[in-house]
Amino acid sequence: MRACEIREESHSSLGIVTNESTDKKAADSIRNVKNAVGKLDRSVWQSAR
Repeated sequence: MRACEIREESHSSLGIVTNESTDKKAADSIRNVKNAVGKLDRSVWQSAR
């Protein structure tokens, strides 16, 4: 996936969070974003070694 596509995806996920009326869906969306960021961080650290 290209960086611009990842950026678009994260923006749409954050849009769900800001526009969502229910706390549970917002919390799920935030968790999904954090998980995705965590996976990216881990892959970056592994490739940097």
